[in-house]
Amino acid sequence: MMYKITLNFMRANLVLWFIAILSFLSFQCRKEVRPNLFFSSDFSYDLSDVERREIFSGSKIILINFPFYKRVCLIKLYPKSYVKIGEAFRRGKEIRIFLESVSGIVVLIAHECNFFFRDLIFSDGEMRIKASDKLFFEVIDGEAKFLGFKIKKGQGYSVETKDIYVLPREVKIIFPRDGAEVFIPLFLWEKIDKSRRYFLEIAIDENFLKPVFFYEIEDNKFFPQSLTLPRFSRSYFWRVWYELEDGRSSFYSEPKVINIPNF
Repeated sequence: MMYKITLNFMRANLVLWFIAILSFLSFQCRKEVRPNLFFSSDFSYDLSDVERREIFSGSKIILINFPFYKRVCLIKLYPKSYVKIGEAFRRGKEIRIFLESVSGIVVLIAHECNFFFRDLIFSDGEMRIKASDKLFFEVIDGEAKFLGFKIKKGQGYSVETKDIYVLPREVKIIFPRDGAEVFIPLFLWEKIDKSRRYFLEIAIDENFLKPVFFYEIEDNKFFPQSLTLPRFSRSYFWRVWYELEDGRSSFYSEPKVINIPNF
């Protein structure tokens, strides 16, 4: 009889402890949780934990990652770009990341993650912010909200002129053909009227989140004397996009695969 009473008492204590732990965890989940800020300063993408909130990309592409379970919160800085990050926290199920300042070309990639910049809110998809002498918001995928109206997929917004515009079409790739082995470093694409500059990207992945090469050029071809790529893989993806004279930028071209021959 004593054994049964003691056992029941122990079970009751375990239940009380379990309820207390669940209550504590529930309370913690309701609090604002600040994530660790991760970024890579080079193409190797060895992520390191840092406290920096102001990041300048220099001559490289920088990827800033806010890791959350089943969420995507990424900031991609192209060369000569800058971002100053304010608060970044979770409130319940909502993730909020506030950008205080942006310059150059900055891309936001989000899935169930809310980016805030001035009067802009962006939660799902891919969006390009261009901030130099003029400020443009360009939605590659998904949609953004700005001052109460929507900027939909394939649309851009000029803060200076207060106009919504359709993104220029993607450029067509000419050479090398998709899946070809590359023996000479020649990249050729169609020439676009009133284009100011083209951007060539080469990456390990088709989403271009692991870039190995980036080049800005005014001509519709890239033919250097030599081109060195890190030996991460035999196959790489490449794409081109462009900027018009008025500052608007295009969709990305369809990614193409190049193969490096084994010598």
